[in-house]
Amino acid sequence: MVSQTERTGRQTGGRRQYPKTPFTVLVAVRWDLSSFEAAWLIYRVKRSALLSTMQRDKRQSGSKQPGVSENLTDTVCNHIDALFQDCDFITKITKLLVDSLIDPIKRAITDSITESVRNSLKFEIQDTADKLNELKDKFSNMEDTLDGQEQYSRRNCLVLFGVPENDQENVIDVVMRTFKNNLKVVVQPGDIDRTHRLGPKAIKRGKPRGIIIKFAHYHLRDKVYRAKKLLKGATPKMHILESLTSKRAKLLDDLRKNYKDKIAASWTQDGRIYLLTNNNQRHVLNKLSDAKKLRV
Repeated sequence: MVSQTERTGRQTGGRRQYPKTPFTVLVAVRWDLSSFEAAWLIYRVKRSALLSTMQRDKRQSGSKQPGVSENLTDTVCNHIDALFQDCDFITKITKLLVDSLIDPIKRAITDSITESVRNSLKFEIQDTADKLNELKDKFSNMEDTLDGQEQYSRRNCLVLFGVPENDQENVIDVVMRTFKNNLKVVVQPGDIDRTHRLGPKAIKRGKPRGIIIKFAHYHLRDKVYRAKKLLKGATPKMHILESLTSKRAKLLDDLRKNYKDKIAASWTQDGRIYLLTNNNQRHVLNKLSDAKKLRV
């Protein structure tokens, strides 16, 4: 029989202390120390209650010799107490528990870390994509703004193509004579701010270079541009275009190529691009980014 002190456990500072074995440490880490203490306390209480019941039954029966059941119970309790005090047994149990738990714990930790990293990467990728789209929108807006400012600076300009070229020409006289004879518009030297041929002079005479004309006043420029239809059938063949920015000129050229089977006519007015489809739908592109919304 174990003593009452051994059955109730050692006392230190009013708190019950249990053998510090690898088993108790593992239980404290895996399932929390309070749970192990509760299990130990329940076992001691039940054991004490069982012994008290057996002693009461023995007194009531008047028997002085311990019965078989009592001896068996004491033996079992003694063996259990001995096992809890046997460090070799606890070490073996601990090793079995650790061996059985280590792989699931590793997998659980790995899966948790993997999922956490995956979710973090998804968030970072989405956040980066959102910021990139925001930067693209800002860049597109800046591009529209800069292109619009450049186009406005060309507001008083027109480009005349097809006028014969010679080495001793006075470009202003050529322009005024062409406007008077072909467009029926009288232009004075003071109406033209600046004019010249575009590009370097060719070594071999070929197709004449275009002439860019910057008018002193917009209303005269607009008058000349509206009269450009009178150049149809002229000899030599001539035509007038607005002075577009390089990006607007490329955009207009790409639209004419990509939608040549769907566009009946295309032209520009004050830098805006107009498209007339085969089903008489009109589209206006005020800025470069409007092309992204175009549905022809």
